[in-house]
Amino acid sequence: MNQIVTGLLLAMLFFSCKKGNVNSGDLPDPISGTPLKTAIGVPQGDAVTKKIGAAGGSIASADGRMRIDIPEGALSGEQTLSIQPITNTLDFATSAAYRLLPKDLAFQRPATVTFTYTEAEIKSTLAEGLGVAGQTADGSWAVLPKKQLNKAQKKVSASFSKAVDLTFFPLCYIKPYDARVKTGEKIQLAILATLPEGMEKYPEVDGSYITGPYPLNPGLVGDWSYSGKGHLTSGGATAEYTAPAQVPSPNPEAVSVKLKLSLPGVFQLISNITVLGEQHIDYLQVDETEMDAGTASYPSRLYIHGNFGNDPGIGKRSVKINGYNLNVVLWTPNLILCDLLASGPNASGPVVVSCDAFTDTKLLNEWLITLEYMKVESPDAALTRRFDLNVRLRGDADGFFKAGQHSLFSYTDININSSGVVNMPAGTFSTHTEADGCADHKVNWDKLENVAVGRIRHESYDPGVSGEVVHAPDGFKVKLRFNSGNILRCTRIETPCGSPARTNIVMEPILLAGYEDAEIHFQFSGVGQHASIMAGSMPELKRTGVASGLYFDQSQLNPDLFYTRMSWKVAQPKW
Repeated sequence: MNQIVTGLLLAMLFFSCKKGNVNSGDLPDPISGTPLKTAIGVPQGDAVTKKIGAAGGSIASADGRMRIDIPEGALSGEQTLSIQPITNTLDFATSAAYRLLPKDLAFQRPATVTFTYTEAEIKSTLAEGLGVAGQTADGSWAVLPKKQLNKAQKKVSASFSKAVDLTFFPLCYIKPYDARVKTGEKIQLAILATLPEGMEKYPEVDGSYITGPYPLNPGLVGDWSYSGKGHLTSGGATAEYTAPAQVPSPNPEAVSVKLKLSLPGVFQLISNITVLGEQHIDYLQVDETEMDAGTASYPSRLYIHGNFGNDPGIGKRSVKINGYNLNVVLWTPNLILCDLLASGPNASGPVVVSCDAFTDTKLLNEWLITLEYMKVESPDAALTRRFDLNVRLRGDADGFFKAGQHSLFSYTDININSSGVVNMPAGTFSTHTEADGCADHKVNWDKLENVAVGRIRHESYDPGVSGEVVHAPDGFKVKLRFNSGNILRCTRIETPCGSPARTNIVMEPILLAGYEDAEIHFQFSGVGQHASIMAGSMPELKRTGVASGLYFDQSQLNPDLFYTRMSWKVAQPKW
């Protein structure tokens, strides 16, 4: 049965948050009536546009994660609406954000926004602890009213009456929800809330201001629980965990805390804490550069940085991924080097390093990012070069090089399973010129359907998809190239006034024009091993030129109609 929970039930909990009294650190006091303000999000990818009239209707984002339902009578007449994905500047939210346009739109009856969430997006909170937020032009955030939750379908909804930037967020959450600490090390835990004490009405979105985060009212926090060999001291909304002197089993350890919700059932938040011994994994890095040269032959290489001690010898140590034994090429006190499959079920997943002295595990994740490229070369966009790039990346989203550690390679290639695909409808456009000679000009492009372009090594300039990847603390920095080879059949027809037509047929390549070798930053959505890669876009390039074979009189040419775009959607991790 679908569980429906209204925001009113949760209001008794989250609208009565007060400052905690144990280890609150530099967290601010809640200030009623003072909204949290952040930067305005910037567009990330293409908008979805739809016309909706007085009878009502719905519009969904391109990724299907957000939908707006508009009731009958909310609009007085037909209106063109758009949903634009944007960066989410609400830093404790792990979800995507979207902008409803036009920005001055007001509904005569409230509309409903519905988000579909994933389990990874709510690991720090509860489904019941989700809210829906709106940000207005001055950067203020407020929670939207009349929340509804459908746990079975993983959907959360709320109402609003004016166009705002929209996202969902945790009304309360545990921080950190996933951590790695050394033996004997201490870590501070806190239950944080994001709404003020009062229920101040915000006129734009008719909800309470978001002002946090700050410690949850201690009266709403139940018992903290921990049964490991370390030590936990708790008081209200905060606690201090001290790791045991030796690596425990099982590992990670779980610290949980119950919440006193005004709802039937038992509700708790959990922080999973991995205890690192003297010997442990710090960071995982993949070199995707395949090698096949005599004795040096491998599909990919896995670099495991950390503290491992001296090599105990073959038979006394192992490195496994998903239970599959990897060939250990090198074992040193601070670096292990293994052969790694380039693809398949054992190409990513939990990496377990074991020897007589210790066992530690860390997640090697992977992401498949789809980039959409378009270059408009005719005023009506009938002649537009289009393709998708599918870039597969593998790496560690939870950690980076420690002091004294460094990479043994400056960059690597994109994974061998990265690819491109060209899909372009047939197109035609005609122009007429007088100033530089009276003539008609016509360009026809043939249809291209599912033309696959394979991955090549980055140092090659042959046709194909290639990429130079540099690991960064918060994601990957990538330089891409795309060259389809001569696949686009272009028919150019010039008919001088009073003379016969001249036809020229040319085969052209599709290229990553404007963005070749430009640094693209694929950023993680946050910290933690399950982080997604956020949606994004490159700066739109203006006045990027017309299709070869078309000519314009200067008075008829509008250079702003020709532009180039590249954007990408959220990429969820595999694991």
